[in-house]
Amino acid sequence: MIILLLADTHDLHDHIRRAFDQARKITTLDAIFHAGDLAAPETFDVLMEANLPIHYVIGNNEDDPDLIAEAATRHGIHFYGEQAEFTLGNRQIAMTHYPRIAESLATFGRYDLILFGHSHNALKRQLTHGGYLVNPGNLAGWREAATFALYDTQNHAVQHHVLQTRQTSWSFS
Repeated sequence: MIILLLADTHDLHDHIRRAFDQARKITTLDAIFHAGDLAAPETFDVLMEANLPIHYVIGNNEDDPDLIAEAATRHGIHFYGEQAEFTLGNRQIAMTHYPRIAESLATFGRYDLILFGHSHNALKRQLTHGGYLVNPGNLAGWREAATFALYDTQNHAVQHHVLQTRQTSWSFS
């Protein structure tokens, strides 16, 4: 299975669509994991355009967490709250938005992939037991390049991809 790894999309729907397009030029996608900070529930509508299973944990920058949870349920998204632990494609997966929780999960040595966001910095670190601690970066492109990652469950491989160069200004109108 090939999983599109996203975090910190911050309602930038065009970036999400461009990430879908770019990823699909590379490979066939089987699912999406989103590590929080999509911001508004309408962003689920855009994620659903990919027509893939979606696994999502909430971040610290969601407009209304209750509306987010309700929208995720309405869309049939696998919504876990602040932390997820599940098996997919014979891989043990953990997801959170928060780096400290991700680092703590890494000490258990039982996950093949620990996905997190929040820092907006892309990271791939192989752990001593062979698992990966991964931040796909921020697809919004805030302070850093807009990035996403792909995780191949069969080959246990993670690759980061740049969507665009660093965005220097934002408009919050």
